[in-house]
Amino acid sequence: GTITQTVSASGQVLQANYLAVTTSASGIVKKVYVNEGDPVVKGTKIMDITLDSEGELSLASAYSSYLKAKNSLNSAQDSLYSLETIVKQKEYAFETEKENNSYQSSEERLSYRVAESDYLKAKNDYDAKKGDIQQLQIALNGAWSEYQSQSPSISAVAEGVIANIVAVEGTKIE
Repeated sequence: GTITQTVSASGQVLQANYLAVTTSASGIVKKVYVNEGDPVVKGTKIMDITLDSEGELSLASAYSSYLKAKNSLNSAQDSLYSLETIVKQKEYAFETEKENNSYQSSEERLSYRVAESDYLKAKNDYDAKKGDIQQLQIALNGAWSEYQSQSPSISAVAEGVIANIVAVEGTKIE
């Protein structure tokens, strides 16, 4: 015969994914813009803090670190453009050497090796600078995140619903 099995269930489905919104800033809560149960999207302002002297110092330090990382990245990118020009020049010189060299004398063979070596070194320097730029971009992103964590304005980092807000106006945050 035929066997039929049915499973039935009822209840409430709860989402267990919570994303804590925190800050490294210290000071007094100036204004809270949301309440529990309010829906938010990424970037929605949650609260503002009046920074104390320690918070101001931390914010300034984080901003300084961000600017330093940004300047380092810009400098590396400028250097990359120079290295790209050098690679093209060395590649052209190497290609010219290959076309015009008869490889008969030891001077010609040496000239070929020097042109090849110059080109390969320039290409290696260029590739290394590209790797440096990737590391500097990561450092810049980290510095920006640190600066944001010190900010007196706290915003939602993702879409969701405010589930548990523990700060009210006048609360001291350390």
